[in-house]
Amino acid sequence: ASPSTSPSTLPSASPSPPPTEACAVEVMINCTTESATFFQSGDCNDIIPIVTRCDQRADTMEFKYNGGDCSQSYTIQENDKFACFDYEWNATDGMTGSGPPATGLAYLKLVAEKDESVVYFDGEVEVGEAFNGTDSVKFEADSVLYVYYDEGQTVLMQKVNFHTSCSQNLFLKDRYGSAQVTGFNTAGEANWISCFVDATLDVVISNEGSSPYTIVEFTSSFTSEEDGTVTDDCLDNLPGGGGAGNAVVPPGNEKSVSKPIVLDMTVRQDYSATAYMKAVATNGDKICEDSDEHTWEAGNPGNIIQSTPPPTLSPSTSAPIP
Repeated sequence: ASPSTSPSTLPSASPSPPPTEACAVEVMINCTTESATFFQSGDCNDIIPIVTRCDQRADTMEFKYNGGDCSQSYTIQENDKFACFDYEWNATDGMTGSGPPATGLAYLKLVAEKDESVVYFDGEVEVGEAFNGTDSVKFEADSVLYVYYDEGQTVLMQKVNFHTSCSQNLFLKDRYGSAQVTGFNTAGEANWISCFVDATLDVVISNEGSSPYTIVEFTSSFTSEEDGTVTDDCLDNLPGGGGAGNAVVPPGNEKSVSKPIVLDMTVRQDYSATAYMKAVATNGDKICEDSDEHTWEAGNPGNIIQSTPPPTLSPSTSAPIP
């Protein structure tokens, strides 16, 4: 048979991906705060150090419930002011333990030591949650925290005695058994003193080119030395959401996104925030990528936990349920 004279059909080459160009669309990230800053700059680098010691009686104290036994206690209050006791307990549902567990719910009651009918807090708290002890006038000199397994408050897991007049050492971040001081105010005054400062990551995406672009990827990351890195997908946080039309940035325009963060001022540490953006020209022939990083340092100089250790790191004894 004669060879075919039909031209052979060669496989067509795969289409080239759209070229990546020098970005006409840019992303910038910054950290700002409404808390007190040097020169009233509002910059997270300029946050004024906070007060960490309670020097006058408070009418409100905020605590974080950490769960766990007395061994985590850290305070420089003397033995006649601070004591923590873990109890062996056995609940009717079969649960047993020594001191509060490190997870789950507990029922807390914070009262005045000299008159336990004066109740500052009485309620259910989960590990990791905060609770406020309050008084219409001010805290008494000494307080007692009871940590129960059950709502009926019949199964006692821990009892903590500590000084709350602020005439003896009481600092932010002190740990009294399973409870940790995270905020307080001076009785009769409006100023609230807390471990934490609210701040905002401000991200701006701008288009300085001549073509409209559609944002197809948009993420931000926040890193602290204490807690590591948290990365969020911010596409749906664009004004109007990340749906059709809302992710388009016309020439000469910009889109802004704000992300709230919390800074722990009792620990001097480095922070960083990054933003990444990928956008495609509406005609599909150009891809633009950009990223930005902002770093700053915040927190009180040094470590607020005093160098003098507490009377004992584990001032507890196991005891039967009274």
